[in-house]
Amino acid sequence: MNQNPNNNINSNVNNNLNSNDAIVLGELKKEKSSKPLFVIIVFLLVLGTCFGLPYLEKYFNGEEEGYYLNDSYTTTTTTVRQIDDGLTLLKNDTILIDDNKLFLENISIANNTISYKITAKASENLDLAFYYLEIYDSSKVLLGKVKLTGYVGTVSNNRNITLSFNTNSNEYYLKLINAEKEELPDINQELLTCTLNNNTYSYTFENNALTVVKHSYVNNNQTDLNSYVSDLNRNKAKSDLIKTFEGSESDVVEEEGKFTFNATLSLNNIKLTDLGDYVDYNYYNYGTLSKLINYDMIAKGFDCK
Repeated sequence: MNQNPNNNINSNVNNNLNSNDAIVLGELKKEKSSKPLFVIIVFLLVLGTCFGLPYLEKYFNGEEEGYYLNDSYTTTTTTVRQIDDGLTLLKNDTILIDDNKLFLENISIANNTISYKITAKASENLDLAFYYLEIYDSSKVLLGKVKLTGYVGTVSNNRNITLSFNTNSNEYYLKLINAEKEELPDINQELLTCTLNNNTYSYTFENNALTVVKHSYVNNNQTDLNSYVSDLNRNKAKSDLIKTFEGSESDVVEEEGKFTFNATLSLNNIKLTDLGDYVDYNYYNYGTLSKLINYDMIAKGFDCK
C-alpha cells in the first residue's frame, strides 16, 4: 500500500508544533550592574569620615594647629587652645603664635616677672616692630602690656622682663598682639607729646604719618659722679652725630648740677639704624603711623597727649 507523502510532512509539522523546546527569537544584551560603583562610593565616604573626624573635632573644640622651631631647627606641631574672646589661658604647655612667624613658649609669670622662650622663622629686630603681650587676671581684666624687644631668629632665646604692674592673680590669660594688624583709631593730631621720668618726646605728623621728632632729656642726678660724667659724654657724642644729618639739630646744655640733651630730627633724611650705638627706639622711622606710636609709647609706660 502506497503512503501519501503529504501525511509525512503534516506529521513532521505537528511534531514540531507539539515540541516543548523553546524557540529562540533573539538575544537581549545584559545590563551592567551598578552595584560595584555604589560600593566604591560608600567605601570612600566611610574612609574620608574616619580620617577627617579628628580634624573636625579639633575645629569644633576651638583648637588650632601651630608650628614652631626649636633649638635643633626642626619643625614640630603643638596645639594652642583659645577661648572665644581670643585670650589663652596660661598653662605649662602654652604656646603663642603670630602668623607662623613668631613663637613664644615656656611662658611663666612669677615674682612680678614674665619669662618666655622666643623664636622666629626669620631674623627680626622687634624694637622696630609692634608686638606685645597683653596680660589678664583670672577675671580676664587687663593688667597691662609688655612690648617684645630685641633681636630674634631661628635660635630660641630666653627672655625675662620685670613687669611695670603688680600681678597676684592665681591664673593668667595672655594675648599676643601685633598692633599693625589691630584696628586702632587714628589720633588725628599734628603733634603728640609723650613724657616719662626725664624724657620728653614730641612727634609731628602730616596726615597721621610721622615727619619730625623732638627729644629732650635731663640728667640732674649727680649722686654717682662717674655715671653722670659718662652719661654726659655719651649724649655729647650722640648730639654730634645727629648734627651730621641734613635738617637735624642737636645740642647739650650744661648747667649747675644738671645737663639737658636736645635734638630735632628731620626723619626723611635719617633712619633709626643710622644712629648706630646711639639709637633711640622712641624716635621711630619716617612715615610711621601716629596710632602705632601712640599705642607703643603708652605700652612702654609713657603719658601721651
